Amino acid sequence: MSTVAKRIIIALVALIVVAAAMLGVAVVRWGPNFGIWLTEPSPQRYGEVALGHLDQGINASSEAWQDERPRVEQAISEATSIDEVDAVLSDAVKIAGTKHSFLMTADEAQEAVDEYEAPSVEENDGVVTVHMPAFMGTPDQGSEYAQTIAQAVSGANVCAAVIDLSENGGGDMGPMIAGISPLIPDGPVSYFVTGGGESAVMLESGKVSGGGRPTTVDITEKSEVPVAIVTGEHTGSSGEQALLAFKGVPNTRVFGQPTAGYATVNTPFPLYGGKQLVVTVGVTKDRMGTTHAEDPIAPDVTMEPAQAVNAATQWARDQGCQ
Repeated sequence: MSTVAKRIIIALVALIVVAAAMLGVAVVRWGPNFGIWLTEPSPQRYGEVALGHLDQGINASSEAWQDERPRVEQAISEATSIDEVDAVLSDAVKIAGTKHSFLMTADEAQEAVDEYEAPSVEENDGVVTVHMPAFMGTPDQGSEYAQTIAQAVSGANVCAAVIDLSENGGGDMGPMIAGISPLIPDGPVSYFVTGGGESAVMLESGKVSGGGRPTTVDITEKSEVPVAIVTGEHTGSSGEQALLAFKGVPNTRVFGQPTAGYATVNTPFPLYGGKQLVVTVGVTKDRMGTTHAEDPIAPDVTMEPAQAVNAATQWARDQGCQ
């Protein structure tokens, strides 16, 4: 090997070593913001990263958070364990965010996956009723969830649909919107309004993007049947997002009780140990231009939960199955 070739190899090796060192520094410095930790952090470093996430909350500029932040910072500086910091964060996140914000452990996230409940479907003389539970599962479970709903509401013999959201407390909205996609128009489903501006939740040919996990169903034809939606006090978060997807859609009607009032926009920030700090960062605007946040969403027809499904079914039948 010539002297020139050896010098080139030495130079390349040196560049690789320098690049690796720079990458290592970058990971140590910035990786924790994305949930990447090379070693277990001190309680103070862990808390510092979490505080950065809290400062992105919808109420981060409020007087309440400006008053609370120094106390949170002091508590973190005195913490002797990550568990102590977590106890501080659990309260602080609701001040920098809203009541919709929370700290979720890795075990809690796994428990939600393990407790996956598929939608249930009933059909009676052309009226299909879909009971849509909360959802927080794997991509495969999300596809199954969405496909089950989409197939049910787009059946050849369906003349009306009832979407029961009364026990849907939220989770991942992507599979929910994909499931009801045959019943709502393509285009912007709703809008998330945050400090960074406005972004649309989009539906296009059975594919949902911009809200929750991107999810696609293989049914793209629209089913233009009347739709009755049932809501209750347990309808919250992504359950409310599914409700808002019907705003402005012709031949729809909502029965039941006002919702829980969690239509704000959350972002999960990863923390050490698989935990997530879920922070409210914005509000939702429906396709009609109305903004929704923490106020319950009222139904068109208020009635007791026990009667709502029957009333919704009768209305849907009268509208579409004559």
